[in-house]
Amino acid sequence: MKFPDLDRLNDQIRASEARIVALDERLTLETASLRSRFRLRIARQLRIVGGMAAGVTLLQLFLKSRARYRAERRHAAGPLEALVYSLAPVLTSSLGKHMTALLLAFGAPAAANAAAQLETVSHVDLERYAGEWYELARFPMRFERKCDRNVTAHYLPLPDGGLQVLNSCRRADGRREEATGYAYVADGATNAKLKVTFVPDWLHWVPFVWADYWIIDLADDYSTAVVATPKRDYLWLLSRTPEVAPEVYQRMVNAAEMKGFDVSRLIRTPQIHSRPDPAQSPAAAAAGAEVAAAQPG
Repeated sequence: MKFPDLDRLNDQIRASEARIVALDERLTLETASLRSRFRLRIARQLRIVGGMAAGVTLLQLFLKSRARYRAERRHAAGPLEALVYSLAPVLTSSLGKHMTALLLAFGAPAAANAAAQLETVSHVDLERYAGEWYELARFPMRFERKCDRNVTAHYLPLPDGGLQVLNSCRRADGRREEATGYAYVADGATNAKLKVTFVPDWLHWVPFVWADYWIIDLADDYSTAVVATPKRDYLWLLSRTPEVAPEVYQRMVNAAEMKGFDVSRLIRTPQIHSRPDPAQSPAAAAAGAEVAAAQPG
């Protein structure tokens, strides 16, 4: 015996159960989706907040560094009044890094003591110091590994009191390498301590792009100079001429040794410059012609 109403009621109950199961699955999926979107939104907001915090920190560092740089430029503060950093090897050529008194020491008390012990000359007239200098010898360094000979530095005074720096050398294959930089006086009392950089102007506010350039010996006639870094890890012997007399070179070496440098590390820099034959010059040829014409035939 069948009961149509009971069968229909069972069908309705099964259909309702199926709808409930479907709704439950849909609710579960939507809940998982909401949780995932919530987590993503929170993570995104945290990244935004973290980025803003990092940006504010970098901005504060930028403003402090720029203020320190401007104050040092304006008041010619001594190099020990600022932190000492290691030279950044980016955005500079290999020659630019080597000629600027290049590697700064990490800001440690030992570095400050070493810098305090190294004495510079009492005064430098930058107008007389400007011009062409030839490197006679140097300490070995990776920054100059591509330079085979004819290493020179040319300094040009600028209206702001600084110096334009042009360094050049010849590679083994004869190619010329150049780097242009800027130097300013870091010790106005002597003009013997400079800061040098070869990065673009818009990076001059960064402290660690500046290197020390200390003049520790200078001839009275500005014909020779000895340049070094405070930690004594770099040293250059410079001259106005490609060659000097042996006794002049030895005097420069002795001056560096007296300042605490290990002069056994010095290597000579070849200066091979072509010299025109005076007998082949136009003036000499004209003079020879005049002499020949004046002689009786």
